[in-house]
Amino acid sequence: MHLMQHISAFLTLVLTVTVSLTNALHCPRDRSRNVRNLLKEVVYPLFTQVKTSVPDTCLFSPERDKYLLQEENKVSEGISKWYCNYCGKGFYSEDYLDRHFDNRHSEYVREDKSSVCFADYCDIMRCDILAGRRKKEFWDVSLCLESDMKDLMDDCERLMSACVPDGLSKNATEFLITHMTENVCSFLTCKKYWQSAVEEENDGVIFYSILTVFLIIVFTIYYCVAYHYFYTDTFTDSYYETYYDRHHPVSTPQVGRQQEGIPGTRRRIMEDIAEHEVS
Repeated sequence: MHLMQHISAFLTLVLTVTVSLTNALHCPRDRSRNVRNLLKEVVYPLFTQVKTSVPDTCLFSPERDKYLLQEENKVSEGISKWYCNYCGKGFYSEDYLDRHFDNRHSEYVREDKSSVCFADYCDIMRCDILAGRRKKEFWDVSLCLESDMKDLMDDCERLMSACVPDGLSKNATEFLITHMTENVCSFLTCKKYWQSAVEEENDGVIFYSILTVFLIIVFTIYYCVAYHYFYTDTFTDSYYETYYDRHHPVSTPQVGRQQEGIPGTRRRIMEDIAEHEVS
């Protein structure tokens, strides 16, 4: 009896591992995630704008995602805090949580006929480019054929058109087709293939812009101070007057000094300073 239980447990384990390996080989989670993330950022919001949902007839519908049930049971509390909502175990990254799903909860991977492996469309969604696994190189650009790209673009436009729900107004239909094509399919050319479909905030540009404004303000203040110091009497007159008043508390009546004017006053101050230094 115990032997049969051990054999049954062993076969169950082997079956689970086999299913996990099969899913990992035929539908890589990381590539599926790349497609899913792109759809969430540049496709699904378009349907929200026209106040409709992605139809089930669309291959990119979130309801047809092969890993939908597991994705809905991921709990994130930061970049390094991920939890399995099935059993409550915590992990340091989403990749480790995915491995946990493969090993412990593979029964929640959809295998029905309507389920779709998003990774199968990585050629259209440019998974390797968006994930940074592939960089732009000279020979890739030089050997790129527009005819091959045209075939990909045609497939992309056909798939996107199939995602437009029935019953929409003409304006809403045109809006969805135009923007889905622009956000996804338009990058399937030799010129734009290596560009990002998601607008990224350029922190470097912002930093250097702030630094430039700061330096302009600093240099403006510096040159104003330097100009007044070397080319005006703003600093020298006040120094001489202060020096003179400090060493000559009792001086010639102010009426006489006012009559001498500014040049005479400065000359008298300079003469008094010279006499003081000699004495």
